[in-house]
Amino acid sequence: MNFTMANQKFKFQLKKLKFKHPGQDYHNNNILFIMYPRKAILLKNKCSFNILVLKNLFRNICGDHYPIEIIHFINKLYLELFGINLLGKNNISCGNAYTIFMTPNDELWSIGLNNVGQLGLGDYLEKSSPKKINLDNIISVSCGNSHTIGMTIIGTLYSWGSNYSGQLGLGDNKNRNLPHKINLNNVISVSCGYSYTMAITKNGELYSWGDNWAGQLGSGDNKKRNLPEKINMYNILTVSCGDYYAIAMTTDSKLYFWGNSGSPFGLNTNKNINLPKKINLEKINIENILKISCGSCHTMIITTSGELYSLCGNYNGQLGLGDTNNRNLPEKINLNDILDVSCGDGHTIAVTTNGKLYSWGRNDSGQLGLGNYNDQNLPKEIDFDNTLSVGCGSGHTTIMTTDGNFYWWGQNASGTIRIL
Repeated sequence: MNFTMANQKFKFQLKKLKFKHPGQDYHNNNILFIMYPRKAILLKNKCSFNILVLKNLFRNICGDHYPIEIIHFINKLYLELFGINLLGKNNISCGNAYTIFMTPNDELWSIGLNNVGQLGLGDYLEKSSPKKINLDNIISVSCGNSHTIGMTIIGTLYSWGSNYSGQLGLGDNKNRNLPHKINLNNVISVSCGYSYTMAITKNGELYSWGDNWAGQLGSGDNKKRNLPEKINMYNILTVSCGDYYAIAMTTDSKLYFWGNSGSPFGLNTNKNINLPKKINLEKINIENILKISCGSCHTMIITTSGELYSLCGNYNGQLGLGDTNNRNLPEKINLNDILDVSCGDGHTIAVTTNGKLYSWGRNDSGQLGLGNYNDQNLPKEIDFDNTLSVGCGSGHTTIMTTDGNFYWWGQNASGTIRIL
């Protein structure tokens, strides 16, 4: 591999990658990427570049069936160069009636409910229009029910909002209405559950803190933590937190589950699981997993070929399978070319590679953006184009478009309804 800076161009070249898919052989071909100065800065700092943009780039280069190894290779390269995990990078995150989002010029903004300081603005007044948070160099954000974690480009974490279970990781249980630094460094990815938090460090270690009644911290007990504590896991690439459960994927594509979300992945238990349990990938019959998104009690899985699978809770049809029956094994949804997906309390929003937007599940607040209040158990296309990123809250949805604009529909901070 060559990595050079020359003639005001950022480029790197991948050599001797023995990756194949039917009909083509990449063994004898070099794949060259040239990023001009503006794009080079984008890769290092800007919120709009994440694993989703990278996935679309490889789809254009290699076709529909490019190998997952190449994604992991580039993600590792970005970790080494910039300390950024593209798989765990969020531009938008939604909690209970509030949203935190990053603009294309790297500013952090918030809107919505603010009763415990979850907007990070120094007060407890809800906001009906976005307000800028006084925090710089944030490249990823994650919201729980009413707490927020921001990650900087150098791998430090800041937290604010509700802290009754220690989910802010600050050593106490006091709420904060301004960002406070957590004593944990070299973080590459962060994910928040209902009232707990998970973070991955650059060396692949996983830390957890907050509520633990269902064993969602993966610590082997049910004790709350108000400071980050290392879980006995290694080589973690990405983690996603549901309300009371978490799913992690390692660098060699192994999956682990813990907490409580029924009996997923054929684990055959409805009891709390307080230690990470390895998932039998042969049993779930999914290859080349790219991204996992956990909602309140349902889970979505995207593969590198753009297929979408769902499992767990389905009381509002949020699995998109045409009924309201729960699933303990993943089933494929009738959608293709999926670029991104986000899970809310009982609804799901997916984005395709061409920017089309689909929604299904709970719709009592108009969170599906379909112009009505009817639940949907199959994906329905929203009349909206050029979507780049999406976030689902408990009863609302926020998206970012390719032109850098943001849109919100569903339940807002005052409890009123706005339908797209």
